[in-house]
Amino acid sequence: MPKYLRALLLTVTLGLFGCASVPLGSVVPLLRLDLATTRIEALRVAVRLPEAVRPRPGGVVLDVVLNRQGLPELKQAYLLVETEGAADLAGLVGQQRPGFRLTAYRLGAEDLERFRAVQVALAEARASGKSGGLGFGIATREFCRTGEAAPGRIPASTYLMTAESNGWLTVSEDFDLMGEPKVAAELANLAAC
Repeated sequence: MPKYLRALLLTVTLGLFGCASVPLGSVVPLLRLDLATTRIEALRVAVRLPEAVRPRPGGVVLDVVLNRQGLPELKQAYLLVETEGAADLAGLVGQQRPGFRLTAYRLGAEDLERFRAVQVALAEARASGKSGGLGFGIATREFCRTGEAAPGRIPASTYLMTAESNGWLTVSEDFDLMGEPKVAAELANLAAC
């Protein structure tokens, strides 16, 4: 896999694999991120949603695809857990909006070790002369509603921060989850939180 594709352009999956586009200003910084070498404990993800809907606990994951020359593709999902640290949201103050909730996430302790094992596997493949890379996406797969009904439009925004990113990167901005038919069907029948 060519080095410049190691991030696979970060196709962001929201809801039940609905796709959102990456803002142009974030494309180059996202392509420069290398999950193979990043300090994964510093990785943070943030999601901004209208107050009427909320991700369920355990519903936000980091999907990772490991490609190594001559070996089968390995796909894994890593649970993102909500973080209460004020420092985790500090760089997103300008992204707060009335009527919206901004929540930050990090990898759970068990998934940190699983992810480090993937980093080691890729490093070993590269050390033996094989090409390889990691692709990733942020997925929110389970929602609940906090109001009477899900709103007609659900603009979602996602953000990513790593030790190397020099702050938060916007991954998707105001992507309407109701614009994706599969996601909209699920969101129309949300249970209360």
